[in-house]
Amino acid sequence: MPQPARRLRHWQALALLLASAVPASGDDALATELVEWLRTNGAKIHDGLAIRHVDPSDPTSPRGVFATRTIDEGEVLCNIPWDLMITPGDKYTSVDDSDEGCRAIVSTIEAFDDGTNAYARYLLGQPRRYLPDFWSDSARALLSEMLAVGELAAGPMTERDELPPHGIGEDGLLDWLVEDCEGFGIDWTNETHVHAAMIVTARADYQYLVPFYDMFNHNGKGYNIAHRYNPYSGDRIDQTGYEVYTTKSIEAGEELLNSYNRCNICNSMYDWFGAPEMFANFGIVNGMVNGDMPQMFLFDFARVKFELDHGADGGVEVRFLVPPSEKGIGLLEWQLRRLADFAKERRDRGRDDQGDISEYEWDMIWSTTQCFKAPFRSR
Repeated sequence: MPQPARRLRHWQALALLLASAVPASGDDALATELVEWLRTNGAKIHDGLAIRHVDPSDPTSPRGVFATRTIDEGEVLCNIPWDLMITPGDKYTSVDDSDEGCRAIVSTIEAFDDGTNAYARYLLGQPRRYLPDFWSDSARALLSEMLAVGELAAGPMTERDELPPHGIGEDGLLDWLVEDCEGFGIDWTNETHVHAAMIVTARADYQYLVPFYDMFNHNGKGYNIAHRYNPYSGDRIDQTGYEVYTTKSIEAGEELLNSYNRCNICNSMYDWFGAPEMFANFGIVNGMVNGDMPQMFLFDFARVKFELDHGADGGVEVRFLVPPSEKGIGLLEWQLRRLADFAKERRDRGRDDQGDISEYEWDMIWSTTQCFKAPFRSR
């Protein structure tokens, strides 16, 4: 699962599901306990940092990491030793290890059972089943229908006929994990084991769960931190620790921000990992319609690839990364009509008539549907 640490962000009703935020009343103590535990056990965390709500006057707003004083460019923000991370095993392995994901899940389950691990207690306090691949069967089926997974081969589409992100919904990641991790002792009827699998999927940086680092929020353009560790250079974090530093001078009150798909070690994600993939892997949907920019969309069925960004006039600017064809634009317009028909038919029926779908899953499906309409209309 070679992707940087992941979290959920959806403002207003979904803000409490931000994985970098502590999700319930009283859980501020878990974050405080975690930082104290890290420092006591050899982690280096900059003394000019504080974890607080993005909007200090709104206790439901997401939490982030903020500077309490000026921090110079290049200063180390944190260095987390190997033995404080949750890793696939006691020994360092390459990022190409085919069993890394399954072994990381097993290690997370073991950490959950260890009452002395403050990081595990913090992770246990995170929301359950917020990634779409871990939703209920009914919700995954409805999401698959919205994305047209396997439904449009006879329609006016090309060979890859579904909307991105691919490999999500029915027969998605969770089904793959159940099959691939057979023999590792994971009980998929145990909610704690399932939570461990989702935590690894959502928050692991490569095969490592790294405490404190995974509290930095995402920003696609304004990120101001970088990794000292570079797996592509053969760095050994079991020897150096997991270190993050500032890429610019940070003023007091400024938030420290990461990029989950454009960071300095996100090499493999630059060309294809856009807004739909952020939804699948991190649960992020709000950036697809407003807020975080730039947002990339790759619709391979139409051979169309473009970015949305803030324009000079304050509006949204479209930059095509691949010259679009008339046919490709026509396919996007066809998808827009299909999504409108889908929303009218399915949403008007209401949630209670469509299986075991939670209110959160229902809201996320329609938010995601709206997110696809926005780029189709902007192009």
